[in-house]
Amino acid sequence: WMADGKNGEVSMNYATKNDRGQWEVLRLYDFKSFDDNIYRRDAVLETNENIKYNLADIPLANGVLRIDRVSVPHPTVIRLGHYTLPKIEGKAFSIEKSKKVSDAVIIGNGEYKLATLPLYGWDTTTIHYPVGLHPVSNQCSLIMSEKAVESTHIMVTLHLWKKGDKEFSNKELSPVKSVKVADDLQSVEVVMADN
Repeated sequence: WMADGKNGEVSMNYATKNDRGQWEVLRLYDFKSFDDNIYRRDAVLETNENIKYNLADIPLANGVLRIDRVSVPHPTVIRLGHYTLPKIEGKAFSIEKSKKVSDAVIIGNGEYKLATLPLYGWDTTTIHYPVGLHPVSNQCSLIMSEKAVESTHIMVTLHLWKKGDKEFSNKELSPVKSVKVADDLQSVEVVMADN
């Protein structure tokens, strides 16, 4: 975990460019249910209740699959951050590219590895190195996905983690076989690797 940054750095949460041009994170949540291994919440932006999120998290053995919908009354930009990794003295941050899972963005700090797979709906997924936001070290490493939205939009994101410095296997990076979003944006069909 880390503190939220003024430049839109956000960890395990959404940040939205609000009407004042500032990055604002979600704080107002309404728990909906936890059924069939899916944790559902709704959220609204504190400064504009017309910016609404429907959040669905599916816990996995080494991560979480997020299926989220945002509705905005006017064009804006949103971000979703993974966990952060603190800089460990004497160790360099690592960045990996999977040979078979091309969209995977992977970082490591020598003790842990994180991976983000933007499965649907994102414009970019990038690595950032915030300073002064992490409680363990002055610098940290963070993966964030970003999207310019104009009305209602679906995002499907896979966040994975593992202890140690061993590379993610292709199997670990591929728990999802396919994602199909309905034209009306009211449902998402996900087929896992085990069918």
